[in-house]
This record gives sequence, structure tokens and C-alpha cells, in this order.
Amino acid sequence: MEAKIAFRLGYYAGLRRAEVCRLQWRDVDFAEAMLQVRKGKRGRARQVPIAPLLLAYLEAHRDGAGAKRPNVVRVKDDSHLSQWFRRAMDKAGAAGAVDQETARGLHFHSLRHGFARYHLNDRKISIPVVSAWLGHTNVVTTLSVYSGTTGGLYADLME
Repeated sequence: MEAKIAFRLGYYAGLRRAEVCRLQWRDVDFAEAMLQVRKGKRGRARQVPIAPLLLAYLEAHRDGAGAKRPNVVRVKDDSHLSQWFRRAMDKAGAAGAVDQETARGLHFHSLRHGFARYHLNDRKISIPVVSAWLGHTNVVTTLSVYSGTTGGLYADLME
């Protein structure tokens, strides 16, 4: 259950490994459907909306054993998240659910990229908003990482 909720936080909220490890229940606002990332990269704080499906997963996790401890995910350190993800990808590749070569190329951080691409490409959320959710210091960072995945949607901003 710990690995699943960690993966879901990576994909549905775009959290980095260290941010998943530090996330506490006090950082989850169930009423407003917002996550407070208190110490992101370079110590910056930010808020990220909680998708309805993630909210349901978090509520179920909290109502289980999760609420008995301060942290949402019980993990020793962020390297364990990478190990959990690698094992999951190895299993998926072995089971044929994912091409084995593709599985080997995926990392926990790939979940964060999925979050960004979904919001930029499918939901057409603006670059500044997604950039803020990701905790980037400016939109240029977001543009440089994701400009090739937005189907030219923001090509004019790169010129």
C-alpha cells in the first residue's frame, strides 16, 4: 500500500521523491483538495491541487493504517521509492503489461513528467499554472523540459 500511494502522489500531484517522503497528513487539506509542499526543491513551498481520484486514494489510506503516523507514506528515505518503482516496472515488464525496454527507461521521476504532460497537453492548463504546481522557479524551466511534448502548443513562447 505504501508504494501505491507514493506512486499516486508522484503521478497525480507531480511530487518529487523527497517531497513524497516529507509529506505529512497536516499538509493534506481534504476540504479544499490541496496539498501543501512545505519544503520542495531548494526549500521552496508550494500548493498543488489534489485530483478527485487521488483524494479518494488518500482518504482510503488515511482511514487505514496511514493516519496513525505523521507522514503520509512510511518510507525510510527517497531511495526506497526508486527501488519500489524499479521492482514495479520489472514486474510490469515481466508480465507483459509494459514493454521491457520501456519499463527499464522509466523512473519514479517519470510519474512527475506524466503529471505535467497530462495537464499541459490533455487539460490545456497554462504553463504558468503547471509551472507553479511543479515548483519550478520560472516558466522557462517548464518550457525547456516540456516544450517537445506539447505538440507545438507553446512553441511561440520558446522563440
